[in-house]
Order: sequence, then structure tokens, then C-alpha cells
Amino acid sequence: MLISDSGVFWDVERLGLAGAVETADGKTVSYRDLIDWADRIVADCPARSLVAIRCTFTPAALAAYLGCLRRGLVPLLLDRDMPDDQVAEILQRYQIAFLWDDSNPNSVTHGVTHGVTHDVTHGVTHDVTHGGDFSRVADVSPTLHPDLAVLVCTSGSSGRPRCVRLSYANITSNAAAIASYLNLTPADRPLLTLPWSSAFGLSVIHSHWAVGATVLLPAGSIVERSFWDQFRTRAATSLAGVPFTFAQLKRLRLERLNLPSLRLLLQAGGRLSPELVQYFADLGQELGYRFFVMYGQTEATARMAYLQPELAAFKPTSIGRPIPGGTLTVRDSNGRPQTEPGQVGELFYRGPNVMLGYADSAADLALGSVNDGEIGTGDLGYCDADGDFYVAGRLTRFVKLEGKRIHLDALEQTLHDWGYEALAVGDDSQVTVAVRPLREAAEPMDQLKSRLASHFRVTHQWFILQRLLEIPYLSNGKVDYWSFAARHARAAHAQ
Repeated sequence: MLISDSGVFWDVERLGLAGAVETADGKTVSYRDLIDWADRIVADCPARSLVAIRCTFTPAALAAYLGCLRRGLVPLLLDRDMPDDQVAEILQRYQIAFLWDDSNPNSVTHGVTHGVTHDVTHGVTHDVTHGGDFSRVADVSPTLHPDLAVLVCTSGSSGRPRCVRLSYANITSNAAAIASYLNLTPADRPLLTLPWSSAFGLSVIHSHWAVGATVLLPAGSIVERSFWDQFRTRAATSLAGVPFTFAQLKRLRLERLNLPSLRLLLQAGGRLSPELVQYFADLGQELGYRFFVMYGQTEATARMAYLQPELAAFKPTSIGRPIPGGTLTVRDSNGRPQTEPGQVGELFYRGPNVMLGYADSAADLALGSVNDGEIGTGDLGYCDADGDFYVAGRLTRFVKLEGKRIHLDALEQTLHDWGYEALAVGDDSQVTVAVRPLREAAEPMDQLKSRLASHFRVTHQWFILQRLLEIPYLSNGKVDYWSFAARHARAAHAQ
């Protein structure tokens, strides 16, 4: 694996004319020119300023991000499709000093820089005009901790965006670990599909830049024929996606797309059904690509565990083992380690990629690490006799179904309003709801499930309804969701 002498992936001058980014029309920006461009973009921003970047699929936006890392600016990454009113709220809440936005002609970014791209295959130089400079949006920037490198938005329990504070050590260690277990080389050419404002999408860029590979920018989505024409003609070697991506790939019949250059198929961002894991693992054996099922959270920069492709067909429900440099442990509700195979508890992760902490306001940006390198994942899980880990449920009180964030407390309150006592546990793949009618008249379970699905505007397949026999309580009188969820997880995985 190639990394710079300083050990960070943004100091890569020695790579020279090797391609860093390739545009959708096949033009390549070399590492040398991307670095020169990046340094010009941030030249007028004072070091350690807090900035925001609209993460578009353009070389200019990636150059702006790279410039931040090189100059010591701290970028807050904004999804390119984030509503303007939400962007405005974030700019104000975190006291952003500068904004990069080349997402539309009417953005607040007015400056223009000029760069040169090189076709490293044919030695042809192309003159390209690129839009965008950082525009000042506030006169001051908040105090920033010296370790703070990047802010990635995630959702709080109320659905309000909050930021995860990632350090330089977080992003470099995770990039190196991912590049190591995927065995990435300078010859790799990932075709981006995920927004790089997300931890998963950003990690694809980081890990490939760490080895001097070329990141391919997309045009269109995977449901368009032109996307797959690009994949073939540009000799892309890998594709990363979330469960929804893989459901689409199944419908598209990946085996019929004729992708001889495909080397890696990468899945994270939620639980993939065992059936789809089996399908893509078997197909990988046939077509010659390696299929990695991975487990991660923004709070751990991106990835915490991965399943070896050779095991996917035999352990389709496993998340595998920790990434290089990380450890996973299973603990009961009192924090005691669960050392026997099959014992269910909360999964805890320790590693150099664990975030500094959350930031809900500008004042939080001055803080150092509040986690001491370890986080509770909020997921229930266990380890088998071989040392491979499994996720069996979720302790946290929200799930995301069909892209909709549903708080389980709100679900219980809805059922109470309808005349039922209820307990709800689950994860992004299934929600189990135990109900007990408060009145004599009770509707059939199937009818109640359909009513619940209609209320939350999702399909009924996400819900399992059962009779509530008793409510487990803790000594302090609160509902013992932990034991209820663990009991359900054990029962589900015993089937």
C-alpha cells in the first residue's frame, strides 16, 4: 500500500501526473494539479477557519476539500441536495466562516479558478474552466480544537442534523485500515455512487487516495444504462453501495451487465438481507469479483468490521471481524464482557478511528476527545466460536425504514392513542412490536399491522406484531428495553 512519507493521504506530491480524479467525460486531473488547485482555492482563507462544502461530484469540490486538509481548515460537509433552509440553519448554528457551493449557477460562490487536467493514458493536456472559490459568510470562526479535521453531519434522535467531530488520526487510520483489508492498489478505479458528505462515501475517496488510485466521478445513477456504459468504457474496478443499492443491482441482474473490470463490490450502510448476501457472494464466485459486507458508523469515521468474501456464502448474517487496529467486544447491561460464544450484549468498538465526539453547537468544536477511543455502538450482537461477530438488534430508540426515521417511542405512543399498551424494539431491517389491548375490543393483528404501516407511510413487511404478555422493568422502575430486545434477538437468531 502506498502512502505519503508523512503518513497522510493529502500530502501526495510525489505521485505527480498519476490520476487523482477522472471526470464523467473521461478527463483526468493528476495528483500534482489537484494539489496545486487545492492550495489556490484555500489560499485566502485563514488557517483553522471553519468552512462548509457542498459535496458535489465535481473535481472542484474535491479540490476544495483536499485544500482544507492541507491548510488546516476544518470543513463541515453538506449533502449536495440538502435544502437551503437547512443549510442556512447549519451555517448559523456552527458559525461557519466560509462556504463552497458549486451546486448551481446562482449559488453564493462567484469566483472562478482555472486549472489544467492531464489525460495520463494518452499524454494529452486539456484546458478546463472550473467554478468556485470559498465565499465568506461570517466575519469570525469559532475556536477549533487542534485535532479537529472534518465535521460529518448525521441525525440526532429528534432528526435534527448534528455533527460528528473527526480528527486527523481518525480519517488517516481508517483510510489505511480500509485500504489494507481491501488490498487496494494504484490500479484501482472506484466509480463513485454514494454522496461523499456521508462517512461511507467519504471513506471510499480517502482509502483510494491513500494508495494513489484514481477516483471516477459519475454521471447518472445505477438504474441508467449510461452508468454501466461508463463503468465498462472507463474500466472501473469497484462499486460501493448501501442495501438499497444492492436491491437495485439484483433487479438489474448484475450478471448480465458485462463488467469484466469489476474487482470489488462493497456493501455497508445498513443490514443487507441474508438472501442478498448469499446472492452476491455466489455471483462473485462466478464472475470473479470479491464481495465485502462491512459494518460501520459515522461515529467510527466509517468502518469497524468486515466479512471476508470467502465467508459470505457460509455466514451471510455475520459482520465478520474488526478492521485492522480495531477491537469489538460484547457486554451485558452492566458493562461486563460476554465471553461465551452466542451470548447477546451490546457491541462496543475501540480503535484509532473513534470520533472525538458530537458537536451540537459551535461551542463543542473546541472540545477534544470525550470517548477515549471507544464507543458503544447501540447494537445488540454476539460473537460465534470462530471469532466472527453478528448484529442481532438495536438498543437505540430509532430506526430508519425506507429512508424514513421512526422513533420507537413515538410508535409506542401512537399505539397507546389507538388503545394498546406496546413495546417496540428493532433495527433498520425489522421492528418487533408487542401489544396488549387496553380495551376489550381489539382489531386483528394483521389489520393493526397494516394500520401501523399506513400511519408511518412504510410497507407492512417491516413490522412483526405479537402479544404482549408482561413488561420487564429495571429496579428504577423504567422499562427494561435491553432485556426485551436481547430476548427477541436470541429468539430470532435461534430460528
